[in-house]
Amino acid sequence: MIIPIQQGRGTRITRTATFKDDLFVANNPPIFDVSLWKDNHWELDNSIIETATHLSLSQQVQETWNWCRHFVVKHNLCPWAKLSTDTKHAIHFYVLPDTSVDDMEAATELAALEFHQAQKDPQTAISFVILLNDMNGSNNLPFDDFYNRFLDLEDDFFDHDNPILRHHITLAPFHPEWMFAEDEPVLAFEKRSPYPSISIVSAQTIEQAGPVATQQIGRNNAIILNSRSFAEWQSIYNAAIRSNGETNYRVK
Repeated sequence: MIIPIQQGRGTRITRTATFKDDLFVANNPPIFDVSLWKDNHWELDNSIIETATHLSLSQQVQETWNWCRHFVVKHNLCPWAKLSTDTKHAIHFYVLPDTSVDDMEAATELAALEFHQAQKDPQTAISFVILLNDMNGSNNLPFDDFYNRFLDLEDDFFDHDNPILRHHITLAPFHPEWMFAEDEPVLAFEKRSPYPSISIVSAQTIEQAGPVATQQIGRNNAIILNSRSFAEWQSIYNAAIRSNGETNYRVK
């Protein structure tokens, strides 16, 4: 999963940190990258690991990583997630503290363009934009509002003048309250994430997998998720998010 972080001007800074005892402690090796949306552009924000005011923001990035690594990959819910999480710096997170409609559209478009420019291996090319309604990271963007915004965003990409957004990028929504309209409730864990998020995937990755493999994902996930009860999966999901596994990330 990839989200490229580009500072734009100035020198590039590389830092690493591990979440221990409610604090991020510098260490090595780095695993993924983080950037914040500021003044209509993506920008490095070192305070995400250096000040208490961004502690909850750091936790949200960490929990989203834990979800990728210890839930999605561990239970084989996405065929290309494992290679991404196993590849250092292949996962990058864009954190959008203000989820206004305009910001959501502009930020996701820019993230997608940077992602496309920076990707080297389509097999590890997946990005995440984490949507938050305030700097404290309150998860107060209701599912229906989020999903309707996503549908509008997807339409904008499909009709966009930029061929990169129109032809080379695939978006996928995830939300902590995701619920399919007609399917069994347990299948919702295919699309549940700690925070409202949009993944950005290289269309080439999906094309290389082929339509049969893509269709098989849904069938495979249904078999996996139906093997346990909703309550069991909820417990597994919660434990994965709180995991103390790999917790390193790099800002640059």
